[in-house]
Amino acid sequence: MMLSEVLAWGLRPIYVTGDSWYSSKENLKFLKKQELGFMIGIAKNRQVSIVKGQYQSVESLEIEENGTIVYLKEFGEVKVFKKHFKNGMLRFYIVTAHRNKKVLLKSTTNNIS
Repeated sequence: MMLSEVLAWGLRPIYVTGDSWYSSKENLKFLKKQELGFMIGIAKNRQVSIVKGQYQSVESLEIEENGTIVYLKEFGEVKVFKKHFKNGMLRFYIVTAHRNKKVLLKSTTNNIS
């Protein structure tokens, strides 16, 4: 993973971004272990729950305009957003922050839409 190389150089990004190609549970757990905040796209069939243990696809979830806190199956708590594009495409993104959590989640919430 290229990020491992960057970390080996001594660089510590505040945030990591990526599309759904990079949202495997292994990659997400790596980011969590490194205490890196991230915003990453996820597939519409990823399993999330409002109440821990009661999972449904992210596509079927009612998501608030400013995001909704959910549990991502086999990962943990994230904030999920959905974005409708002019061409009719619908995308889902998850956001989390492990260092300075309150500041990062607040600033992300204000800038995504």
